[in-house]
Parts: sequence; C-alpha cells; structure tokens
Amino acid sequence: EGGRMAAAGGAGVPAKELNVFVHVPVQGALKKIEFAYDTSVDSPDTLAHEMAAEFGLSEEYTAAIREEIVDQVRASLAARAPSTAEAGASAGAHEPPAAASAPGAAPP
Repeated sequence: EGGRMAAAGGAGVPAKELNVFVHVPVQGALKKIEFAYDTSVDSPDTLAHEMAAEFGLSEEYTAAIREEIVDQVRASLAARAPSTAEAGASAGAHEPPAAASAPGAAPP
C-alpha cells in the first residue's frame, strides 16, 4: 500500500506540499482519502491513476479524482499566493499616471 495516500498532518506541511483529499468509492460508500500533494513531484494524472489502480476504479472515477485534485491544488495555491489585484493596486497607487509623463522623460 502506498504511503502517499495516508492521512496528512495539517500544521507541519512544508510550503511545497499541500493537504489534498478526494472522495473514492470503497465497498459501496464514498470514503475521504487525504494525502500530502508535493507540487514539485506530484501530478494530478499520476495520483488519480495510482488511486484508481489501488481501489480498482474505472476510468470514469479516475477522471473525477483527477478533477478533485486539480480543483483543490488550484484553490490551495491561490489561497497561499498574495492577491495580484491587491499587489498591483498598492504598487500602482504610488505611481504617477502614465499620461503625465512625456515619452523619454526621466521619472519625477
């Protein structure tokens, strides 16, 4: 049994690892499987196929698992990254409007 699909701890997860969970049918019930997703080595396709093989699931479930992984990785990365809208707004707040500068002129 692969150690990749073991339950992952929350607080001590390194920055390149994300806590991800998927729902897979096991013995007629949906089970929540949690694991650490390492952004430097893991891929949604590979993990979905590994889970499908381990639990004897069809291609339909493989695709659904892959989508769950992709959605969670995107959401986790977005939550960790500073908002580009906020960063751009605060950076742009201190710059003069582009129309105020003549082409080739030195900045004020």
